[in-house]
Amino acid sequence: MAKAATLISTRVEESFKEQFIRAAELNRETPSEALRRLAEDYVKAARRRRIAEDAAEIRAGEDEADVLDWIAAHGAPGDGE
Repeated sequence: MAKAATLISTRVEESFKEQFIRAAELNRETPSEALRRLAEDYVKAARRRRIAEDAAEIRAGEDEADVLDWIAAHGAPGDGE
């Protein structure tokens, strides 16, 4: 079953929009495909940063229960990663 899509909107200068459209076309992507890929990359990078921050806190002295709680919270199957 396909997931329902929703719209994200933002404002940019017209000249930037034209440059972005041309860049997407040069990469044989639609602007929507390019934006979707960029957004997915952003979310993945944010997750990696958060995991790195959490790992640093754990290494800084949290106890075993905190580690097990973190694993339970972040190790759920089907989270898209």
